[in-house]
Amino acid sequence: MIKQDLSGPSSSTTLDKKNCLLWSPGTASSSSTSSPGLKTRITITDKAILKKRFEKFKNNNKKDFWYLQATIQQAEEEEDVDLLSVEEKVMKFALECEYYHPSQSLVLDLGDKNWVSIFTEEELDELRDAGRDLPLGVPEELNECFHGLGRLKPSGGAFKYSRKIGIDHPKNELLKVWFCNEVEQVSSLFLKTGSLDIGDLMESDPLYVGFGLFSSIFRGSDIVAKNCGDIELGCTEIGPGKDQTKEIRDSMLKIHIVLRDMLLSTTFVPSLLHKSHVIGYGVFGSFYPCIIHSCGSVSLLDADIPEGFVTRIRRTEPLTFPNNNGDFLDVYDFDFTVQNLKPLCYKNWAVKLQPPHALVEP
Repeated sequence: MIKQDLSGPSSSTTLDKKNCLLWSPGTASSSSTSSPGLKTRITITDKAILKKRFEKFKNNNKKDFWYLQATIQQAEEEEDVDLLSVEEKVMKFALECEYYHPSQSLVLDLGDKNWVSIFTEEELDELRDAGRDLPLGVPEELNECFHGLGRLKPSGGAFKYSRKIGIDHPKNELLKVWFCNEVEQVSSLFLKTGSLDIGDLMESDPLYVGFGLFSSIFRGSDIVAKNCGDIELGCTEIGPGKDQTKEIRDSMLKIHIVLRDMLLSTTFVPSLLHKSHVIGYGVFGSFYPCIIHSCGSVSLLDADIPEGFVTRIRRTEPLTFPNNNGDFLDVYDFDFTVQNLKPLCYKNWAVKLQPPHALVEP
């Protein structure tokens, strides 16, 4: 859990605009006990209130709405196509839903297949690519470590390898320290039996047993975490099974609102609204069709507002935890982790998650 100091200047105009977007049915909130569920029905009254609020918001802020170039071009070429902003398209879909959907809070999850019928492929490409670029690459001090790890297969070999890596100055080689500790810790899980059924663990254990690297990678980094009263920022959802109700509810409904609220809470300065990013994790069980044991997977979710007022959610392809010695190094890809997680959060907290091909396409 990251605790962030929220003291600082704010813009009442910007906050008023953002508050217009904070809509959830009934008394729904981002807490585990009161979040909107899969069966939270949207009444006619709810829709009327939402429509009225959006119309008022549009009248005041339409000049700042997000218009895609693909939409503009299509409207110019086809007479029967209206020029609609991203906000208007999202809300049009939101008002057609009979149950709660993140779109009713102007949240656009690009992993949600519903958007294929709302946006063209050109528009979806533009939605994915909008924002600022983030150069990625393996840190130089880990290149040699990855090269040696690539020649190993059994977890026992990985365990021995992690203990042989030379670290002359631990204080100045924190990435190597992290790498060695995590390879040793994860490979040790397979030493006794050669396999691990992560689905048998308690609900929160996968985060600490299998995916502790997502927490430990920040130790000694330049991210400054501060306590400010009762405000805490951090977002992780965990479930033991795949395609269960909890996974759909938490990773496709609740986590979106939490990420959006975190993003809006940290963008006090107007200039930060379209530059800041907030990330979260979804850790859930998954199953290989050819084996009876289950293995966990984790996806990183990136929330930002690249333009206009719609909160965009992108997610990485699931990083799967190995089931046995044979697939230990094939599945547990430290190279993926460092390239996609470390650069995003270590020194580039408020820039775009890249590359686009690493993201799940609708």
